[in-house]
Amino acid sequence: MCKKPLWCMWLVLIGLVFWASSGVYGQEGGEVGLFSSDAWMENYTLVITDAKTIEEAYQAAERIEREGGHIGVILPYQVMLGWVPKEKVKSLVGRSKIRGIYQKPLSELEIRKLARSFSRPSINNSLMAASTVDMQVEESQENAIRFFNKVARGDYQLKKAHQKAQREASGAEPSMGPGPGERFAPPINYRDYMYNLIANGITQEDLNKAGIYLRESSSGDLELSPGNSDYMVGKVLFTAIFVESNGGIDPNTYTWTAADRTTIQNEITAGLSWWANTAFNFNTYRTPLTFVISFRSGASTLTSYEPITRPSSDDGLWISQIMANMGYGTGDKFARTTAFNTAMRTSWNTNWATVSFIGYNPSPAPSSWTDGGSAYAYIGGPYSQLLFRNGGWPVTDYDRVNAHETGHLFGARDQYAGSGCNNCTTEVRNGVWNGNCVNCNANSIDSMMKHNSWALDGYLPGQLGWRGVQYLDVATYRVDNGNFKNFFAPGETIQYKIYYCLAGPRVGTTTHTARLRFRAEFYGGSPNSSTTVADDTGWSTWTGPQPPTSTGLSCYWTWWNRTVPAAAVNGPATVSVQLEITQMGKGAANGFAKFHVSAGADTTEPSAEPSFINWFEPLVTLDEGPFMEPAPLPWER
Repeated sequence: MCKKPLWCMWLVLIGLVFWASSGVYGQEGGEVGLFSSDAWMENYTLVITDAKTIEEAYQAAERIEREGGHIGVILPYQVMLGWVPKEKVKSLVGRSKIRGIYQKPLSELEIRKLARSFSRPSINNSLMAASTVDMQVEESQENAIRFFNKVARGDYQLKKAHQKAQREASGAEPSMGPGPGERFAPPINYRDYMYNLIANGITQEDLNKAGIYLRESSSGDLELSPGNSDYMVGKVLFTAIFVESNGGIDPNTYTWTAADRTTIQNEITAGLSWWANTAFNFNTYRTPLTFVISFRSGASTLTSYEPITRPSSDDGLWISQIMANMGYGTGDKFARTTAFNTAMRTSWNTNWATVSFIGYNPSPAPSSWTDGGSAYAYIGGPYSQLLFRNGGWPVTDYDRVNAHETGHLFGARDQYAGSGCNNCTTEVRNGVWNGNCVNCNANSIDSMMKHNSWALDGYLPGQLGWRGVQYLDVATYRVDNGNFKNFFAPGETIQYKIYYCLAGPRVGTTTHTARLRFRAEFYGGSPNSSTTVADDTGWSTWTGPQPPTSTGLSCYWTWWNRTVPAAAVNGPATVSVQLEITQMGKGAANGFAKFHVSAGADTTEPSAEPSFINWFEPLVTLDEGPFMEPAPLPWER
């Protein structure tokens, strides 16, 4: 028993921080998966630029990507948060208007100096109506720097660990209660939608230039979706609106404080950083994802209503008013928000755009609408509606709640029992099943769409448009124990060994079968000959264990001993190992592979993962990697 309670509490908290920051490869039950809740905080980096336009900000982000980093969040235009290799920091500063890169906490003097140096950006697109430029730019950029500081010091992690320990000690872990069912937006009136855009200076020609082609159906609706949030891939504009009552109709009971706005900004930044970090993880999805966040408060976010005193079904009252404040005053809430997202996507030159409305309900206000429930979003957009305090989820869990609702905005489906889901073998989005639904999968695991958990199941990525791995197709020049070798002797025995890891998914007895293929191409004739000799095993079904039920990696070994063909007189050889997962349209499996090539036959199976000394990833360029990409998504064509 501990004799010094205060010391014991700190030891517990330190242990929790260490545990939370450790990668957990889990199986069924518990909050497990490929990614821990703190993985995005590792090497979290602040980037300050001198960008004056969004295009310049993107150029800075792209420069960092080319050097092996990744930007997860952009606060227009001069603050970015993401991950930069430490060895690349010095070489990046001074290029593409990158002013500074920080990976250690800043002093208060440094923060104030940076905050004073920011210039208020001007919208780079004349299509933007002046009334839409009501962003708290300076406030959000300084808040982002201070948020980075909390993460860099470990304060944010410690706070989260403390809150988690308190919840677990009290048994007050929030639950996913019964809801009203998933929400889908109705058809959008074409003329209302277009009138809103035209009122803001956006024409059909402007839309076409942005790759958006629309037409009116016989019923007067949009026949084609503008595609504002089809895939959570690429650059996403996330507009967060702090809904503020002005007492016009309902009494002005609650007024946002600057401190509470900052709290929500930090929570949104944290949750979206998790999404971006998870998407781009090299060993799994390798999906580029960057959020451009626009926080809005002030005159344009005023409404005559006090949201928390009304049912959620009244949301069109304040949403329509706020959209009208910003220049989108025609039609219902769906026509207005859809047009707003299209305009923002066009003006900010992002692939996608969505909007979230946040009602204020500080204690002792109720944490739910008068008709029950709290946070919700429309599947595939156009908007989400959250509260400062959402049901049983405290403000400190806003990052998890918003991450869940953002998943909905990009097509992800609910998986918890109270949602009523029962679609494990139904194609719900992008041809993918909702196979982790707890009501029809006895092996369901924790996931963001099941319990707001910092984890992914095997189906969620596919619903978001993350393509996963159709093939692991890796080619490399022959290397003998780390030494490059060009020429082969006919009859020489070569051993190719592959170590590869796969992750789910599986529903019941339905599996995603793996097939394996080795292929070598040797140059024949003279050293200058272009003649090749192929040695191909053809496809064969892998007879080892099937992919697991969870996203925890299962790893396997196999090898191929071959004799160099007599026709391979001279020249280098290229070996290609292809690994195919069947039924990939139903869920996004993922994985990676490492290879070793050496002379002489060998059937020894190592007992542990190979070291990186003699094992290697393929030789790649900036645009290539160990994954054979499927056909491009519609927006990439």
